[in-house]
Amino acid sequence: PCRGITNGGGVQDNLEDASLDVVEVRAHSAVLGAASSVLKAMLSTQGMKEGAQRAIEVTDTSVQTVRLLLSLVYTGSIWATGSDEEEPNFATLLQALDLAHRWQLLHVVQLLEQAGARRIDAETFEVAYDVALRLELPKLLSACRSFATAPKMLSKARLAARGNASTVTAAVRADLEALLNFEGDGSAASNAGTGHATKRRRRLL
Repeated sequence: PCRGITNGGGVQDNLEDASLDVVEVRAHSAVLGAASSVLKAMLSTQGMKEGAQRAIEVTDTSVQTVRLLLSLVYTGSIWATGSDEEEPNFATLLQALDLAHRWQLLHVVQLLEQAGARRIDAETFEVAYDVALRLELPKLLSACRSFATAPKMLSKARLAARGNASTVTAAVRADLEALLNFEGDGSAASNAGTGHATKRRRRLL
């Protein structure tokens, strides 16, 4: 787990207990409160554990995810100025998106959604599709739908819609099925229209 500590110092990392693998990531409470009404309430309410301890415990989330989230809160960029860190992997990006959505860091959600939409491929579109539906993210959802209906992806999308892909959730399967049915109806209508036009031209000739 990652234990985010808010105090007057800068953002820094400190390994608290190697045996428990707990890492402290420090940040300014004023910055967090200004970025999120949820975090502001958590840190300013003495009746809440976070407010009393001036700390927010984050479980089931990697330290890289929290650092990415803080980088976006502080700088509006995935990388801090002069950073030589590698680009975060897609799983970290989606974890950060989930956490930003939970804490209502709206500008961070938008930045991560745009970054995710640009990185949709055959390996990531199913998990991204599920996140887009669950969190109701229109740009990411549009990117996933566009990718699923691209000619090279149609066969995989059809298998997923039929439930032949073990990683596809029920929500993604239902949306894909509706999407592919709509695409099929549109193609049929287009072909039918073309056929009528061809017949009319033949009669005129």
